[in-house]
Amino acid sequence: MSQGQGQTPLRKPPGYRDPSIPIQKPRPQPLPRKAVTLPPSFYQKKRRSWCRTCCCCTCIVLFLLLILIIVSGALFYIWFDPKLPVVHLKTFKFTKFHVRHTDAGPALDAQSNLNMEIKNPNKNFELEYDKTRAVLNAKNGANLGEQTLPGFTQKKNNVKTLKFTIKASEELLAKKDADKIINGFKNKNLVMSIEVRTGMGLKGNGWKTGTIQANVICAGITLNQIQNGAMPKCRIKLFDWVYVN
Repeated sequence: MSQGQGQTPLRKPPGYRDPSIPIQKPRPQPLPRKAVTLPPSFYQKKRRSWCRTCCCCTCIVLFLLLILIIVSGALFYIWFDPKLPVVHLKTFKFTKFHVRHTDAGPALDAQSNLNMEIKNPNKNFELEYDKTRAVLNAKNGANLGEQTLPGFTQKKNNVKTLKFTIKASEELLAKKDADKIINGFKNKNLVMSIEVRTGMGLKGNGWKTGTIQANVICAGITLNQIQNGAMPKCRIKLFDWVYVN
């Protein structure tokens, strides 16, 4: 047996590194991410921002609608040139006037015939009226009677006469006013006012508007004026504005 046969190879010492093998550096591991928790104020601000945007859009839409309505109304007025009716008190006459004394005080029983002339000056559309109520008052506020007529439609460029039979039954008067009313009736200088309350609207070919409240006021009228042939012109009140025809 030759020398060297049967010899055990040398063991590598601990920590030995083969220089022919390249060194591999370990890859850095990413740090674990922490869950981000947003504060409640973040969500409140986001909700407020959405509400603010919604309100702004609503305001813009309403503003545009308002502008559209104003422009449409202006074009309608320029094209059709709407006019209010012209109202005159045509005739007025008491057919009954009696003041009697009761346990509750002076009481008035009266009846009068009132004719009111209404002219529609519009050539493009008719006028619609709701129920029409006429109230007759003395200057001191005493009620001299009232009556209500049904609604009606007035044709284009038309003149119509409304006939009222105004009645007051057992209408109590203040004692200080009873003598003034009786003397004013006898002397025909009793100052009265007539207020006609109705609703007024426009009507064209295939279209019509809704009615709005309108009050016709004929104030400062005396029996002498009517009997002498005067036809006092009345005022029309719309939207708390007074138009004098």
